Amino acid sequence: MVRSNIREAYGQGVRDSKRGVFEEAISDAVDTVNEEMGMGYDEDELAAYYKGRNGEQLNEDKDTDDDDY
Repeated sequence: MVRSNIREAYGQGVRDSKRGVFEEAISDAVDTVNEEMGMGYDEDELAAYYKGRNGEQLNEDKDTDDDDY
């Protein structure tokens, strides 16, 4: 089960992936400032955010049971 804060970070990454390059750069700059102020994502949330932004699936969501087919 995925923690809600990780799911939210992943969702934000998915939403940000639909933005243009300029908007992504602004988002990255804001994230950097927030991190410097101690208000940014933790390591797990940041990994989930970039998976969402890169179109990857969260590890917890992957179907690892091959017996279903």
